[in-house]
Amino acid sequence: MSRYSQLFGIEVRHSFFSNGLCHELNFTPTPKTAVKLSNSGLLFKETSGGVRVFYDSDRLDSLRLHAADAQEPLNLVFKAYSRDAFFMNYTECGPDQDDAVRYFDSANAVTQHDGRMRLHAKEYSGSDDFKPMDFAGFQDVLTPADRLLRPTLVVKIGVPKEVADALGDDATGAVGNYFVSFQGRQTVWKYFLLGELAREDIYIADLDNSTEFESSVAEVLADERTAITIKSKTMLRLQERSDYRFQLREEDSGNGKVLIRRLPVATAAHIGAERTGDQSTLVSEMYINT
Repeated sequence: MSRYSQLFGIEVRHSFFSNGLCHELNFTPTPKTAVKLSNSGLLFKETSGGVRVFYDSDRLDSLRLHAADAQEPLNLVFKAYSRDAFFMNYTECGPDQDDAVRYFDSANAVTQHDGRMRLHAKEYSGSDDFKPMDFAGFQDVLTPADRLLRPTLVVKIGVPKEVADALGDDATGAVGNYFVSFQGRQTVWKYFLLGELAREDIYIADLDNSTEFESSVAEVLADERTAITIKSKTMLRLQERSDYRFQLREEDSGNGKVLIRRLPVATAAHIGAERTGDQSTLVSEMYINT
């Protein structure tokens, strides 16, 4: 019976999600990598937020043979696709580029204090990690279909000869544990109040006293209805499960009569942009009608 031990893992972190892991990605090895996995006695397994690759202790000779091949290095390439159409809406990683894909290479990994290896130069992945579609590293990786529906990211992990040689019953050597970190996006939150709530004597209060909102403003919508709008003074985090606690209150009523005890929080589905001069600001829009 084969005995498998972990060779390396890839973890995708994202501050938008409650547990810190991006669980909206599907990983798949490229066809060339799938052949290398099989020939080297390696096993690929998806996890929540990443992937793990295991080696077969009974087939170490095969693994070492492929790792020692100077003409065809043992580089394993994986593509990840997001299951969430709004991934870019809640991800702060620079402008999305129609002709580029995020690419991470273990050769450029940065070792952290805990021994894990970050696959990008900065704390969070950003615009520097995009590579054009004609990038040499994408040869035999991107298919014609990928040019229409691009992968969220591509990761290449190299298995050097010295690492493969160190594996065995008496060794704990492995390529390592890699990770990619995405930062959740921040937006200005804008509430549109319609119907009976479209009145100027209202305001939004934060129960945690950490967020301030601007005064209410009347705004005519595209369908010619008039709404009262209230915006946050600062950018607020988008989160899978938000911990913001905002209330809609009435002015001139002592401490403020509560009209809505818990206002809805922003989601990734409704994000627009507002321009002020040359500046463009991302805005999460929430419509409340009574």
